[in-house]
Amino acid sequence: MGVNMAQLPVKAHYFFFMAGLYCLLKSIINQVINLIIFLIHLLAMGPILPFLPVYGKQLGVTPDVMGMITGVLPILYFIAKPIVGFILDYFHNQRKLIFIGIIIGSSLSFSLLYFTPNNLHNESHDNKYDNDVKNITVSFANDSANLYTSLPFWLFVVLMSIGSIGFNVSNSMSDAICFDVLGEGQSMGYGRQRVWGTIGFGVTAAISGYLIDALSNNKSNVSYTPSFILCIIFTIFDSICCTKLELPIINKSENITKDVLKLLKRKTILIFLIFAVIVGIMDSFIAYFLFWYVEDLGVLTKTIDIKLIEGLIIAAETLGGEVIFFLFSGKILKTFGYGYSMTFCFFCYALRFLLISIATNPWWIVLVELIMQGPTYALCYTIIVGFASVIAPPGTSSTVQGIFGGMDDGFGFAVGSCIGGFLFRKIGGQRTFRILSILAAITGVAFFIVYQTILKAKMPKTNTKNDKELVDIVYNNPKDAIDSCHD
Repeated sequence: MGVNMAQLPVKAHYFFFMAGLYCLLKSIINQVINLIIFLIHLLAMGPILPFLPVYGKQLGVTPDVMGMITGVLPILYFIAKPIVGFILDYFHNQRKLIFIGIIIGSSLSFSLLYFTPNNLHNESHDNKYDNDVKNITVSFANDSANLYTSLPFWLFVVLMSIGSIGFNVSNSMSDAICFDVLGEGQSMGYGRQRVWGTIGFGVTAAISGYLIDALSNNKSNVSYTPSFILCIIFTIFDSICCTKLELPIINKSENITKDVLKLLKRKTILIFLIFAVIVGIMDSFIAYFLFWYVEDLGVLTKTIDIKLIEGLIIAAETLGGEVIFFLFSGKILKTFGYGYSMTFCFFCYALRFLLISIATNPWWIVLVELIMQGPTYALCYTIIVGFASVIAPPGTSSTVQGIFGGMDDGFGFAVGSCIGGFLFRKIGGQRTFRILSILAAITGVAFFIVYQTILKAKMPKTNTKNDKELVDIVYNNPKDAIDSCHD
């Protein structure tokens, strides 16, 4: 059979056109699946995470004790994130299976909190007054000493710990996987992926807050059943989506520990990690004590439907400022770079804490969070994970993300939780947030000075198009990667 040379170009066209189209579609589909995973993963966590501190409060946990619990937990995040990241890098062919297992384990632990016995117990008494018999139900809170030796308290601590560790680890792993899927030189597109997690978290937090208020007849003993049901449903969908994700083949580091340790010896990296810890300290006050402050303010102002307000706060944070700043974070970083963007974030934190402290009603805090969550958390988070992505040697992305995440919402959260619990108990929420505002402003000035004098010439570049010129720290191989990060 002869070859028709006249038809050969047509055959070649079909072959290369369809092959290229298939590769393009496969890449697009994979990124769409990545978007869906971010969406559903935080859809599952939205109903649970915001209400954990106040759920503990309902069990009788005091602010300083909750501060100690949430202070110890981030230390475990700090330990677990790099370890699990190392495991994913070492067993990179099995990383999808490990990732799914962590997600399921985390959600299962949170769901089991539903079966934790409530510390409050009811007793009925007959009271005779004017020949009328009335049945009065009285709630007695157990003595604090009894609470901390009780089964409900320790069930809450253990299950909250396992679930929180799993969530925080999977969060860092999600970021590492996202950057792997985006590919080299595409880190500025991270925000467009991550924003879907924000949308999912905000939607289910608002729905959960509304359902909790609607189904809770006894305001002193709130029913969190809707939160647990939503968590289970979306975790199932998340696990299914994760099985469909095709992870790219990446080069494996010859010695992960050696490559990462050399990286961490660089002054630029160490300074950035210190400020990442400070970011974690500030974020911890919002994560652990904002709702506590909102509920105290609600009592003072006699505000009703406080759970609805808390749900709306999460919705405002995620569906307002976070969406905008995640979507445009790439353009912001390309225009201003990591240094000036980080400085801007610290001053926004100062303004955010100040506005929270002067709010006269919980509804004002909804507006504050709508505006300020984006230029603080969303932009700062993108800066930290993006920086970690571009400086990571090949084959160590999960480990490096784990280290940066561990320092930010691990070690930073641990310090912030302990300080926050102590300050809230000693001086109250309003003064605590005002002190934080001052400290955030001082940090902004300090970072700007350090950036101008030490970091500016050595920070990764964000305004170049060539993948190999994207950063000052370019990785061709582990040795060159470290040597090129000059002090």
